Amino acid sequence: MKTVREQTAVVRQVLQREEAAGHAHEADCLRSVLITLARHEAPQSQPAAELPEGLSLYKQFEAQYRIFHQRETGLTAKMDGSEGKALKAIIEYLKQNSRAGNDAGALAGWSYVLDNWEHLTDFLKQQTSLKAINKYLAEIIGLIKKANTKLVPIKPDPAVARKRQRLLSDLDEARNTLAFLTNLEPYANQAAHISGAKQRVTDIETELNQLA
Repeated sequence: MKTVREQTAVVRQVLQREEAAGHAHEADCLRSVLITLARHEAPQSQPAAELPEGLSLYKQFEAQYRIFHQRETGLTAKMDGSEGKALKAIIEYLKQNSRAGNDAGALAGWSYVLDNWEHLTDFLKQQTSLKAINKYLAEIIGLIKKANTKLVPIKPDPAVARKRQRLLSDLDEARNTLAFLTNLEPYANQAAHISGAKQRVTDIETELNQLA
């Protein structure tokens, strides 16, 4: 995870590009993030249980997402009504499921998700839109927690580990197949094929959940 100073440098770089492109809304969001980072870097920073006054929680979420999207895809995030609706759902979910149960806890959870993206499967790493993140959020958080949890050393069962790896690979392939079929031009038996692909994804997910 990047230090506050490193995060500030990245935000400033993205802010310069957005200002040069004339994207006023995006630049405003990024300036809000710089204010937040500056408060955290200061010797007497604001308590973690509180958010800086005057900063919209939605705007802070959006700004962090724009930085993440630029980092992962090399492209500027495109926000529209459906993406905004998904972001609001993400905020509510993280607020309800954070330990603090407040805005600060939700924002910390959002940073935790975006800063640990490398722990996801190949399929989930590609799901960088807010609609996709919202759809798979519970699974994303679960994978990150598993990757970051340090357990008492226990000799793993090689057979179970191999099966889990195979199922994760199968799940990625099944999801990619489903996405491919869904995006094809209409053809005979398409609905049946999509239904079969969905069932395949469900079956693999069920088998994964049943592993010890």
